[in-house]
Amino acid sequence: MLLRDDNALLDELENKLLAVQIIRRERCLPEIVPFLLTGDTVLIAEGTGQALVISSRSGPERSVEEPQTEALVRGPRVGFTENIQTNVSLIRRMITDPQLSFETYTVGQRSKQTLSVTYIKGIIHPDIVNEVKRRLDSIGIDMAPESGTVEQWIEDSFLSPFPQVLHTERPDKVVAALFQGKAAILLDGTPFALVLPTTFISLV
Repeated sequence: MLLRDDNALLDELENKLLAVQIIRRERCLPEIVPFLLTGDTVLIAEGTGQALVISSRSGPERSVEEPQTEALVRGPRVGFTENIQTNVSLIRRMITDPQLSFETYTVGQRSKQTLSVTYIKGIIHPDIVNEVKRRLDSIGIDMAPESGTVEQWIEDSFLSPFPQVLHTERPDKVVAALFQGKAAILLDGTPFALVLPTTFISLV
């Protein structure tokens, strides 16, 4: 079952009226149900062809703290958590550029986990964005228990002896990569972000 097609009102709501961190659109009502079951809010306006899914999940979560796997002598003492909304906020706090973009996907045919791709328009090459989207669209799994599962689906070859995707718990490391024209992938439920494309120098 599809909703009617007229998105002018939704554009107005999304771009000017709703101050939310993560928002996506869905056309099919069966696709909306899993979001409601996990605590999200769904906004359906009369005369529109899509519904707005607004992230409003709440529950116990770990506080922001220094990542144990990447301790620093100097620099920010904050790390990502398992909550994707918190992780998006950490990046937005460090980057005030209006060209910073977050695109939301759903991963897991059964788990329906939220995944966000972030990059800075005008810095990243459009071909990189298109390739990342193409690879994400090819993911076909029931559940992604952690970001390493996503990494296996988007890397060039699992037989390569060199890492093809950089993973980090540090927001400042992701921010630096974004300003270098790279993209980052955040997955709800894990504190590890994926940065790509990766070069040998970035691994040192």
